Amino acid sequence: ELLIYTLGLTFVMIVLTTAIAVFSTKTAGDDAADATSDVLRTQAEELLIQVAEAAAQQQDLLFEQIRNDTENLAFYTGKMYENQSIFSGNDYWDFNTRVIRKEGRYINSVSDISTFHIPSFVILDADKRRNIELTAALDFVVPSILNNNENIAAIYTIDKEGVTRYFPNIILGELGPPDYDPREDIYYLPATPENNPGKTVVWSPLYEDVAGRGLMITATAPVYTKDGFTGIAATDVLLKSITESIAAYSPIEGS
Repeated sequence: ELLIYTLGLTFVMIVLTTAIAVFSTKTAGDDAADATSDVLRTQAEELLIQVAEAAAQQQDLLFEQIRNDTENLAFYTGKMYENQSIFSGNDYWDFNTRVIRKEGRYINSVSDISTFHIPSFVILDADKRRNIELTAALDFVVPSILNNNENIAAIYTIDKEGVTRYFPNIILGELGPPDYDPREDIYYLPATPENNPGKTVVWSPLYEDVAGRGLMITATAPVYTKDGFTGIAATDVLLKSITESIAAYSPIEGS
């Protein structure tokens, strides 16, 4: 009986030892698997954050380039006003031969590179005509900016009397109301001295494009000469392709 009891106790101890060993092995394996899973999850999160930040930085660079181009255009426009003898000393664009008056509106040719809008309240004297001729010099600068970025819808300058020089040529004089004053709009007011004493490039709120092309935002830079504030230079940016590229962005298939 003692022998049987001893053998039975030994068997029970062997079973318990084996069970404990199996349980310990399984627990250690589960812990190792959990630790590996946590490490892989952390690594995946870090990778996704890095990829997302890289994609965001690409969009940021796009807006930074637009901001810089708008600022440079404002600087160029200011220098153009200050050095009129240099920029207007040619026969490139003559107001009297390029412009017709139609139903009280001043219209330029569809073959011109740019277009303009002259509000009906502007006194179009000889000096004003020369200033409009002067802004035609922007034809040599703006198209390269406009054509190098598909997100740019338009680039334009507006002087302090409300006269607009606009790219591309959409015959602006036929579109807007004759008495339309762009100086009251959201892309002009934020850049004025009273609203922008730091003379920095400012971004408009989001708004719907009147031509139906979706959301748009405008970068506006004030134009200054030695005589003070002279107007603005602005770039209209369509957000459709940007939002589409972000919405379609998928760093991992199925994500």
